[in-house]
This record gives sequence, C-alpha cells and structure tokens, in this order.
Amino acid sequence: MCYAPEQNQMKEEVARYRQYLQEQAKLESEREKEFDAAVTAELEKQWRGRLEQWKKEREARRKLMQEVMETRKQQIEELSTS
Repeated sequence: MCYAPEQNQMKEEVARYRQYLQEQAKLESEREKEFDAAVTAELEKQWRGRLEQWKKEREARRKLMQEVMETRKQQIEELSTS
C-alpha cells in the first residue's frame, strides 16, 4: 500500500494531461475554423473580381457589336444612296 500516493499522483497527472489534450484539440478546432473563414473570404473576393471582370468584358463586347452594327448600317446607307 505504499504505492497509493504515487498512484494518486499518477492519476492526477493523467487527468491534467487529458485536460491539456482537450484544450489543445479545442484550440486546433478554433484555428481550423478561422482558417476556413479566411479561405472562404478570399475565395469570395476572387469570385467577385472574376464576376466584375466578366461583366466588363460582356459590356465591351456589347459596345463593340453596337459600333459594328452602326458602321455597317452607315455603309449600307451610303451604298444605297450612291
């Protein structure tokens, strides 16, 4: 029975270590959530940038087509009046 204090001490150390592991797991989980949130925010930012770029390109194509149609219309009118 002379081992009882040592066993109690060992149990306490095991309990403290388990508590430490739980805290570390919780911290790791929080870090992962923060990382995921940061990645999501960056992806959304990039996606918004792409959408804006596509919108600009679409508008540029529309304007170019409008200019082509106006030029073609003028050419046809010039040919018909000649």
